[in-house]
Amino acid sequence: MLDELAHQVPLIGAKATRNFDEILELLTKGEQIEPTDDERSRVVQRGLDKAAPFHRSRNSVADALLIELYASASGRADLSTDPHGFVTSNSDDFSTPQGDKREPHPDLANIFGAGSSYGLV
Repeated sequence: MLDELAHQVPLIGAKATRNFDEILELLTKGEQIEPTDDERSRVVQRGLDKAAPFHRSRNSVADALLIELYASASGRADLSTDPHGFVTSNSDDFSTPQGDKREPHPDLANIFGAGSSYGLV
């Protein structure tokens, strides 16, 4: 068993390095976006409405800005040829509160549809 593990260790290291290289490539080739006044206004309105991600008692400005940036980007795209996905590990702020965490919060559901998907990791 130890011999088999010793054989696999270099492969595991090579896979990890390849994964980091792929992530770095995605980040360096990605489009950098800056929030607009419209997106900032929608964040404020979310806060006033106590809509997700402001549905909990905490400061969720950064999370709200992320979802508004995503909504703008996917709204501008031709989703039939350029599908978009919002992937998060933050199920508390973005997922259905009392149900299937793989589904977006009802306050956010209108952002997702054909060509725009919600994912939880």
